Amino acid sequence: MARLALALSPMTSMAAFGGPEGGLLEPPTCPITLDVMREPTFCTVDGQTYERAAIEEEVRRTGKSPMTRERV
Repeated sequence: MARLALALSPMTSMAAFGGPEGGLLEPPTCPITLDVMREPTFCTVDGQTYERAAIEEEVRRTGKSPMTRERV
């Protein structure tokens, strides 16, 4: 699990999802759960943002990115 901690980093601000005027375009959703993310986490392996619990479970189960199937 130590490697996972290096591969994931929490988003520091929801402003990362804002439009040009700083307003949200739409709530960010996790590509795994399709739910609005409450704890968005960026995966450095595939460049995607996921809900923390969802990506941790996926990596624990498969050891791979759900988008690229690369080892994490």
